[in-house]
Amino acid sequence: MSSSARCSLPVPHCLQARNSAPLTGKALGKFPSFSWFIASLVVNLGDLESLQEQGLTGLVGHPTALTARKKPVTDLVELEILSRGSLHPACFPRNTPAPCSTCGRLALRRPDKPILDAASLPTDLDLFRLTNFSALLIVTERFKDAVDALGLDGLTFLEVASR
Repeated sequence: MSSSARCSLPVPHCLQARNSAPLTGKALGKFPSFSWFIASLVVNLGDLESLQEQGLTGLVGHPTALTARKKPVTDLVELEILSRGSLHPACFPRNTPAPCSTCGRLALRRPDKPILDAASLPTDLDLFRLTNFSALLIVTERFKDAVDALGLDGLTFLEVASR
């Protein structure tokens, strides 16, 4: 989130579960194309439509209930990010603790050099979370190229290997 944009939201109990209610809170300032609100990725509606026009798959936006100066913010939508794919087993220590029984979160740091399990990767999505490390979002090269071509901001990309 840029320094000129702020949002005050309650912290969700579970980062992996999607609430059925719209994202709520106060939105102040000018937002970049993509913004993080706790565990939710929010995108400008026009930018989402431009990405969809580029032929990207699996990009679904949900209306938010964000407000600015008591008026609804209708140009920001929350992206639905499905859990698919996983980190390769080589990324985890031998004595990995069991995941949280509520949300499935592993109490581990992100590996310095994450490796994706190639056999687990979806072919029908250009943006997704990993099932065994939901804080890590994965995008296809096609997604990155579209973001760059459209001049969108708010995301940082890191190339990740797979095997």
